Amino acid sequence: MYIWRVKKLIDEFRADEVTERKQLSYLLVFLVLSYIAADPYVNNALGYGTMNAMDIVLLPLSIVIAVAGTVLCYGAAKTTSSSAGFLPRYICLGLPVMIRVIVLVFALMLLSFVVNDYVFTIPFIDAYLNSEETSFVDVVGVSAFESLYFILLRGAIVESYENA
Repeated sequence: MYIWRVKKLIDEFRADEVTERKQLSYLLVFLVLSYIAADPYVNNALGYGTMNAMDIVLLPLSIVIAVAGTVLCYGAAKTTSSSAGFLPRYICLGLPVMIRVIVLVFALMLLSFVVNDYVFTIPFIDAYLNSEETSFVDVVGVSAFESLYFILLRGAIVESYENA
């Protein structure tokens, strides 16, 4: 794997020596670095906001879910008879699947706001909605929706190979 030498990687692509498995390793490293860069703990260290212990739990858990989910998607693609083209499917199918998960998250958030503000106040939900810190509910919620994303993406990838 080349981390700095772009020219050598370009040469390997030109020579058609970059296998899909090698591309997967680049994707996994990209995912891990992206999660680290977006993490509140790192942002706090750089002076952006506050953090607590739950932030420290959420980062490694999110990285594990992302890596495991990607490897599961890759494994599911490899079990098909025609498994070529995993990465384009992963990237292209990932966008609409992510949009669906985001819409689901916003719908559930809106429902919780409406119930809490207009129907009846649930102290647990009220405390969660008015908290500015990462809580256990955040860790569980983010992990659940991230897992849902990879489950749906895996299904979409497998379906894209059927009758192909």
